[in-house]
Amino acid sequence: MKLHPRRWAKSALLTFGSLLIQGGASLAYVKEQMGHSSIQVTVDIYGHLIPGAGHQLCRSARYAHAQIRTLSARADPGISARKLAS
Repeated sequence: MKLHPRRWAKSALLTFGSLLIQGGASLAYVKEQMGHSSIQVTVDIYGHLIPGAGHQLCRSARYAHAQIRTLSARADPGISARKLAS
């Protein structure tokens, strides 16, 4: 299957950005190289490639959930563990 020149160029750019991330380049460097208007554009496109990003997000979500449960229990000591889990 032959790619249209524009699609080939976009595919080559995405591959280049991906290889930079996998090689350990900072998001700021990738942003500059790719010519993105903001770091958010870079994160939106390549964020899933950042090593450990998903793991860190899961840890943060678990921590936030535990904090909410703790604060809820302090606010209403009579609240049951089953109600907090839902």
